[in-house]
Amino acid sequence: MRKLYQLTHWLFTSVLFLYGYYAQAGILPVPLRFQEQTNWCWAATSQGILNYFENNPTQCQIANWALFRSDCCVTPLPTGCNVVNSLYSTPGSIQGILQNFGAIVQAKRAF
Repeated sequence: MRKLYQLTHWLFTSVLFLYGYYAQAGILPVPLRFQEQTNWCWAATSQGILNYFENNPTQCQIANWALFRSDCCVTPLPTGCNVVNSLYSTPGSIQGILQNFGAIVQAKRAF
C-alpha cells in the first residue's frame, strides 16, 4: 500500500511539474492606449494590439474602418462615430479590425 501511495504521489508531482513547465503563461508587452472618445474602448484596445504588431493606425482611422465611415477624424466628432462595438462576429468588430489591419493574419512579430 505504501508503494502505491509513493507511486501515486510521484506521478501526481510529475504531472504537476510537466503541466507547469509546458503551460507557462506569459504577458505580452502590449502598449496601453487610452480611448480618445467615451465609447472607443474597442478602438483603444485594437490600437494597442496593432501597435504591438508594429502597425500604427489612429483610433479615428480604426473607427472609420469599423463603422464604414470616413468622417470620424474630424472635429467636432459626428454623432455616429462615438458608438460601442463588439468583439467578434459582426462587421467592423475587433476581430475584423485586427484582421483588416494585419495584426492576426500578417503578424510582423512572433508571439
